[in-house]
Amino acid sequence: MTRTLISFTPFAVCLWWFVTFALNYRKADSAKKSLTWYALACTVLYFCHAMFFTSELPHALECLWTLCSLSVYPIFYIYICRLTSDSIPKWMYLFLLPALLVALLKLVVPGEISDSIRQVVFAPQVLLVCLFGYKRLHAFDQKLASVYADVEGRSTWAIKALLIAIFVI
Repeated sequence: MTRTLISFTPFAVCLWWFVTFALNYRKADSAKKSLTWYALACTVLYFCHAMFFTSELPHALECLWTLCSLSVYPIFYIYICRLTSDSIPKWMYLFLLPALLVALLKLVVPGEISDSIRQVVFAPQVLLVCLFGYKRLHAFDQKLASVYADVEGRSTWAIKALLIAIFVI
């Protein structure tokens, strides 16, 4: 019982955030829309985690877990880009292509090879998102400070802290 509760708690939290963002999706700006997709990917990811820790994970859910685990960081980077600029180039969505390809590979070729490729893609992905995301947020804060005399305590400090936490953990 305790194991099930602990396993499903991250899923429930992500589901709550996804529903919260989804209810306001039409009125949301582009950054919040990206955050909605991020919450959805995290919800599915943590559902698969919970299923793994409480029962046997079917192969289809394993492929879905692979897709989501490799999608959350690129989606978060897209959120940062949308937060810090008016528009982003369409090619930026190609950052999701490795997740799709590795998940399809896992579907077709289950086993060690697809798991190894996932690990090879995952590690640099986390590093690059943290590095470029932090750099982009820092540049945005500097731009705000140069344009406005008083930024009224507004900054991207919380998102930078989250990026650092993601990298450290």
